[in-house]
This record gives sequence, structure tokens and C-alpha cells, in this order.
Amino acid sequence: MCSCGKRGCLEVDTSLLVLVERARSEMANGISSSMENLFKDESRLQGDHFLDAARAGDPLALSILSDAAFLIGKGIATLIHIMNPELIVLSGRGAAAGKFLMAPIQQAINEFCIPRLADHTEIKVSNLASQSELLGAATLVVENCDFA
Repeated sequence: MCSCGKRGCLEVDTSLLVLVERARSEMANGISSSMENLFKDESRLQGDHFLDAARAGDPLALSILSDAAFLIGKGIATLIHIMNPELIVLSGRGAAAGKFLMAPIQQAINEFCIPRLADHTEIKVSNLASQSELLGAATLVVENCDFA
């Protein structure tokens, strides 16, 4: 079940919270990871520790992230078939993984998308990462408030 109450949402398999829980489960089953020490630090969010581990090359974090990125790529392939966009921008906290996302996403698109359609869609990772949420909220306020 997704937090929205529905089934089959991409968030159920790809959110940072789910990736952290998967990492914890794997470590509980005996898989060694640098995340064991990182997760002890409660001054930062667990998802941030997970992303730090992935950027540092932790094999478990990279494996979990790769699986999630493949599923995101599969979802993007569906989006390309429905909307045929010229550009898709990935953003949010998870986008901080940047280059580690792109190969599995591209692999899924290659596997699930009509090549002729995929060739006309560019996929980029936003440099704004988690700031995109704040900027989007601020933009909504500015666009919908009368400051006169």
C-alpha cells in the first residue's frame, strides 16, 4: 500500500524511505555496509545517509539504488509513450544521486520504450535536488498572492 492509500504506486518501491528500509533489512540479514555506521548518526535524515553511502560507492546502497532507478526508468518509459515529452527533469532529494540514477534509468527505457519515441526525449537530473521543493512552494506563493 502506498501512503496515498492506493496500490501500484512507484513510490512504494522507489522512495528514499523504502530504500533505507531495504538497506536495513539487508544489513539485518548479514550484508555488510558502510550504512551501519552512517545510520547511527541521528543528526541527519536516514535518506541522506543512504545517498551519501551511494555516492561513496557503497555496494549495497548502489545495488538498491540501481534497482529503484530501473523501476523509475520503467515508469518514465510509460510516460514517454503517453505524453511524448521532449524533456524530463528528475528532481527532489533522490536526484542528489545524479549520475548513479542515469544508467539503470536508461537501461529500462531501452528495454521498455519504443526507440523512436525515446530518441526524442531528453532526461536530465536537476541541480536543485531538494531545493526544488522549496522553490516550487515559493513560486506558488508568489504566483497566487496579491502583494499590492
